[in-house]
Amino acid sequence: MKTNNVVGQVSKPAPEELVRMYETFDDGQCSEIRRQFREGTLTTEHVQRLIEHKETFPVIGVNIVQPTISETPRVLSELPTLDDFLTAWPEFCKEFNLAVEVDFASLMSDKRITIRRPCFDWLVYCPKGMTSRQALELCKKQFKVWEEIDVDGYSLERSPDKTDLILCRATVEPDKEWLGKTSDYMSATATPFLDARERYMLEAFYFWLTKSQSGQGRHLDIKGWTRCPRSRSGRRVAGAYWNDGKFCANWSYADLPLPNAGGREAVPL
Repeated sequence: MKTNNVVGQVSKPAPEELVRMYETFDDGQCSEIRRQFREGTLTTEHVQRLIEHKETFPVIGVNIVQPTISETPRVLSELPTLDDFLTAWPEFCKEFNLAVEVDFASLMSDKRITIRRPCFDWLVYCPKGMTSRQALELCKKQFKVWEEIDVDGYSLERSPDKTDLILCRATVEPDKEWLGKTSDYMSATATPFLDARERYMLEAFYFWLTKSQSGQGRHLDIKGWTRCPRSRSGRRVAGAYWNDGKFCANWSYADLPLPNAGGREAVPL
């Protein structure tokens, strides 16, 4: 039976909007769609629902068992605080056999912390010598990872030759101030941003911390994705997001604006 793909009256986007939509869609999304078709996680029925402007994609052919009340974990209603980060970093390092090169307890009274910019309440720690590969491996020990790029082939904003302590905003999604900006635009500013290594480390730690607090680990970049504007391989820029049950270490072109992608400002200590 032939399916009618026309649904109601749909207004056409402006020509410049069509160009932006095409460029955005062409930036790695085609390969991701093909991959999901090969794996069977995306089907022709999903595509048909998209054509028909359905609100959601149902899970097709899968029986979902709802947990009983006793099986439902406690979910945090608030984001972790800076105190949570400072207290938990030594425990995280101990569990994953990382060197503790910082007195985290003393940081609580450090002026760089106490007079920090508003909302910069998360702390990223990278021991001396840690590579992007090693940071991503900490993610792989806890959850699924899709590695689209050779992560060690991308430059870093800060040298791994010294201990790295970075403050960033306490936000699940990228900084709203930088959404839609190209990586070229962000790189041309004097603003520091999380690089690829720091972003992977933040994902590994955030999942571990929220799991230890509530029994259910959480992830970042659920709706958009973080771009690391100075982590580059040629014109490709490293990024990261959570999608389809896995953490994606991906890339995008440096001059391509994407509405849901942006940087995370960094304040090195």
